[in-house]
Amino acid sequence: MGKYKVCVYAICKNEEKFVDRWMDSMSEADQVVVLDTGSEDRTVERLRARGAEVAVEEISPWRFDTARNRSLELVPEDAGICVCTDLDEVFHPGWRAALERAWTAGAGQASYRYTWSFNADGSEGVVFWYEKIHARRGYQWVHPVHEVLQWVGPGTPGRKVAVHAEYTVCDDKPFAGYRFFQLCFEGIHIHMLENFDFRAGKTASVDDAAVVKLIAVNGIAFADKAGDYAGICGNAAVENERCLYILEFCEFFL
Repeated sequence: MGKYKVCVYAICKNEEKFVDRWMDSMSEADQVVVLDTGSEDRTVERLRARGAEVAVEEISPWRFDTARNRSLELVPEDAGICVCTDLDEVFHPGWRAALERAWTAGAGQASYRYTWSFNADGSEGVVFWYEKIHARRGYQWVHPVHEVLQWVGPGTPGRKVAVHAEYTVCDDKPFAGYRFFQLCFEGIHIHMLENFDFRAGKTASVDDAAVVKLIAVNGIAFADKAGDYAGICGNAAVENERCLYILEFCEFFL
């Protein structure tokens, strides 16, 4: 037992093949809860067999923030630290100890280094810092895609701490890569149009400006991948036109 009660929570659908690896990785937590949103394979059965607490609920209309918030409701109120992950993600061994070393009394969120993909030679590809670890109270997920945590509690949120530990994502689904950038682009409109004052030419805060820049960089990365993903989508002309628009839109913010 560590200093804090650590609870991992996740959403999933038809991810049977990741269950054993994910549960092995999450075994350092005190509790694992999962919201299954309509699996047609043996995901639920296998998760329960491995000790996860699983609820089943279809989210309609689909929104990532709604699903994340429903899964967060499964986390007990006495949890000290909430760790949001997906089933195709893997934490490096020792992640809990690293998290507890970084977490201090009054902390609200933890940021950590996230390796999203690897190059053909095994070196790191896309890497960024994530903030999906948080205190139990006062937070909720917002935005239907490219969802982020938002403080909704009274007063001000606790401080953010940095965890010097990594985790990576299984990168064996080429279409998933395309969908990632596609969802990022949809998030660009939601987040940028809500948080960027076009008349003043600025965002509401330094933190938000950093987020807008990150989304713009992701959007440009999507545009750069047009050739790679056009074959997957089956319509190169449409994808190239979309990517030109994304490129122009994103470069405005950089």
